[in-house]
Amino acid sequence: GKGKQEAGDETFERPPEDSPLFRDGDIPAIVKDNKDGSYSCFYNPQKAGKGKIHVGVGQWPVRGSPFPVYFAPGESHPAKSEIMGLPDSFVAGTPVRFSVQLADLFGNPQDRGGEPVAVVVEG
Repeated sequence: GKGKQEAGDETFERPPEDSPLFRDGDIPAIVKDNKDGSYSCFYNPQKAGKGKIHVGVGQWPVRGSPFPVYFAPGESHPAKSEIMGLPDSFVAGTPVRFSVQLADLFGNPQDRGGEPVAVVVEG
């Protein structure tokens, strides 16, 4: 019928009308026809976290679609990183503790360590 498509021994259901295959996705993708039956796909995610990649021919999903993916934060960017818990004044002889939350160019907080963070106290 109209809502099903058969391929060999498999039947593919037509996705619901609110499927990303019927609308522009959150991340615009560019699809290039390689003229040999294959297609190169390009996208530039800006939001870190879990997501899904929907791939279809027309409005029919390819086998396995949507594909779950994880978008990791990009390289840390000092202008998007934050200092948390740093008081305006201190009492001599009392330890001071604060945190640095690194984020990428789009403000996505880092989810891993290992960056060369340096702190210098002057005065």
